[in-house]
Amino acid sequence: MGIMPEPNIHELARFYDPDEMHSKVTPETLHIPDHVFFRSSDLKYQKYREAWGASLLARGVLAYFKPCEVRLCEGDFPDFEIRAGEVVHPFEFTEVLEPEYRRGDEYKKERTGPIYSREVKFANVGEAVKWIFEGIKRKAEKRYGPGTHLLVYVDFQVANAIDLALVRKRCKRYETTFKSMWLLFGFGIAQLFPSDEFGTVCLKWSEIPGYLEESKKRMGIKDF
Repeated sequence: MGIMPEPNIHELARFYDPDEMHSKVTPETLHIPDHVFFRSSDLKYQKYREAWGASLLARGVLAYFKPCEVRLCEGDFPDFEIRAGEVVHPFEFTEVLEPEYRRGDEYKKERTGPIYSREVKFANVGEAVKWIFEGIKRKAEKRYGPGTHLLVYVDFQVANAIDLALVRKRCKRYETTFKSMWLLFGFGIAQLFPSDEFGTVCLKWSEIPGYLEESKKRMGIKDF
């Protein structure tokens, strides 16, 4: 069986079923290590990460709201769109990493051995809330205008859980800045505030359908 060709970014600009989009933008499909996909400073991978995050959010919308399709946008705005019924929702995507981390830093140091490693900082409850708030604040200050939704991919480790109540309290000032705001973390998604477009779905951490099982398979983890 031959190696699947890497998808062309332009091919992702049409609407796909969430699972089909996801299958096109995983590290396995792109034939690269996870750390390159998630931590590289290469702008190409940034667009793939946007499509990856969009596909996982769309899985949640499909499961908890209504049938939908998703596509990557090639211009500066929006980053991606989700079409549910006759409505197209424009989304911006942002990633929140450890404040002191700069993309590509790990490539400046020689790594040996088959296992990629880096020093990991585990955020406490307060730090997690602060870092997420600052990520949302940066996007809000860009003033995208009415009608824009926001997906925040939380890409750092936490010592405990992310407290949604504390995040909501800290980010309350931005509740009306975006039509809806979503967090993507680990195997779950959450909508920060109720929205006219998506109602009250996923106001608690909600499992992304199939993603836990997919991740276990990728890492070779078996349930006993």
